[in-house]
Amino acid sequence: MLAVFSSIMPIFLLILLGNLLRRLPLFEGGFWQGLNRLGFYVLYPVLLFTSIYRANFEQLDTLSIGLTFMVALTFMGVVTLASWPYFRSQGMRGPQFSSIFQSSVRWNGFIALAIADALYSPEAVALVALIMAVIIIPIQLATISVIIALSETKDGKRPPLLRNLATNPLMLAVALAILLKIIPFALPEFAMGTLDLLARAALGMGLLGVGAGLLLDDLAHPKLSAFLPIALKLIVLPILVVSLGLAVGIGDDALVFMALCAAMPTAMNGYVVAKELGGDAPFYAAVATLQTATSFFFHPRRFNPDRALFRWRLTCLPCGDRFLAVSDQLEMTDAHNFAPFAQRHLIGLKGLQYPDIENLLERADAAVELSRQREKKRTVFRGLTQINLFFEASTRTQASFELAGKRLGADVMNMSVASSSVKKGETLLDTAMTLNAMHPDILIIRHSSAGASALLAQKVECSVVNAGDGAHEHPTQALLDALTIKRHKGRLDGLVVAICGDIRHSRVARSNIVLLNTMGAQVRVIGPSTLMPPGIADMGVQVFHRMEDGLKECDVVMMLRLQRERMAGGFVPSVREYFRHFGLDAAKLALAKPDCLVMHPGPMNRGVEIASDIADGPQSVIEEQVEMGVAVRMAVMEALLEASERVAS
Repeated sequence: MLAVFSSIMPIFLLILLGNLLRRLPLFEGGFWQGLNRLGFYVLYPVLLFTSIYRANFEQLDTLSIGLTFMVALTFMGVVTLASWPYFRSQGMRGPQFSSIFQSSVRWNGFIALAIADALYSPEAVALVALIMAVIIIPIQLATISVIIALSETKDGKRPPLLRNLATNPLMLAVALAILLKIIPFALPEFAMGTLDLLARAALGMGLLGVGAGLLLDDLAHPKLSAFLPIALKLIVLPILVVSLGLAVGIGDDALVFMALCAAMPTAMNGYVVAKELGGDAPFYAAVATLQTATSFFFHPRRFNPDRALFRWRLTCLPCGDRFLAVSDQLEMTDAHNFAPFAQRHLIGLKGLQYPDIENLLERADAAVELSRQREKKRTVFRGLTQINLFFEASTRTQASFELAGKRLGADVMNMSVASSSVKKGETLLDTAMTLNAMHPDILIIRHSSAGASALLAQKVECSVVNAGDGAHEHPTQALLDALTIKRHKGRLDGLVVAICGDIRHSRVARSNIVLLNTMGAQVRVIGPSTLMPPGIADMGVQVFHRMEDGLKECDVVMMLRLQRERMAGGFVPSVREYFRHFGLDAAKLALAKPDCLVMHPGPMNRGVEIASDIADGPQSVIEEQVEMGVAVRMAVMEALLEASERVAS
């Protein structure tokens, strides 16, 4: 939350600076009126034009998003107009009510653009531009029509409606941008360069102008009627937009961007419109002041949805429970909530400290919730390239890394070693140099030789993840095992974990021993002496050669397969004999705690290291391990990307 606060604060400081400058005797009284007119007729239209013209809408569901906002704003306008008879009966005049209407439907795109750029991905900026393209013209049509219809002039003549609509600079800018995107027509670079300079000035000056128009004195004595547009704009509209978005199947990331846009205060340029067309400009400024000051507390990433009253109200609304799930999930998956990860590569778990592993597990736990949503894709890796380089056969791990990369938005390439130049005699170093020339952003490698991933990491510029190197380590498998255990047991420290089977050839066993010891678990290894590596007792584990001894009072049993492809000689007398002594069946499992978890990294050999009824039984979490694998690999790649970006900067 601190990161969100610090990202938004410069925007509000610029608004406060504008208010402060207006109060200082540095500028004459007419300066700010001239600035407002300059913004309304030149700067704001240029910003609208460039934002829409340059935006890439290809990744957005333009029809659903556009219709959602149009329906929501139409509802807002109808509700506001329906309150006019009541306010008129209370003595309110037409110009004042037109300011209520304006502040209920107008929308401050400058603050939305600034927050989207500070907190979110480029997709959020594009979505803000899309909403500008969809709603600016209808908003101008509605507000100008209402202001003119309710205006009161001394001579009884109202401003000409059609002329004001036809010459409205905001409508013209949006229409021109849409037209040029449809044709399409490419403006010369020098012209776009000039417009970009004006647009950058417009954003800063627009925020200063918002601040200069604020009447902070009105915050002390607000009018009761001013709270209607505040409630409609900052509470009802965001909930309505998200509910409609969920109903039409808009993705989770886009929903939060839409909630951002819906929770914006009214635009200060409505003051100019009210002043020129006969509305109540001072009252509009007062309402805009209250909305802007209040909007910070209703920002979708600023507000805490855990408040019981807020949650109860949402569950009473259509799709409210779904909205809470989206809010919770995006609050958890916000990368700013996690501590920075220090390493650019993940070669092994040895050397990682408790906070490093806890950091990755927290990220992965958040990614689990994302993977369970209907819309699973994020944009963190959009435009980035991931290469999966597997020198050994793999189904689960390769598919898991591929799916994780695609859910993060990466362009994923699976390199088939069977048809690569490696078969023609190319060395690993030659392969590394070739891949490095392609400028990937992250490289996933599995190799039969221990140390291959570490060597590759020294030769390439991108991040490297070890997906298993010989009998050395398999760090992401140990992380997903730890995440599975933690989600069931709530902790790792103090648990008794038995790793059973072929310890000698297992990289999974080595990584799990390192991780579990670091996290405070008590680790036991069980297997025949022929399948125990030399010096295993020095790794901080208890060694057992009988399942009946090692399984007593265990919280977790982790079975390993016989890795015959790594065996050069006879390590077990026979498969049948091995299962009789070291295979997990119901009788042996009964020696562990009643709630003991049964795990297996896969692939399983049923009837060799584990009985089918145990693998498919109620204590088995083997299928869940596969699910955790995608989440862990998403978390690891995202953490490494952040570390790489920090190094590059």
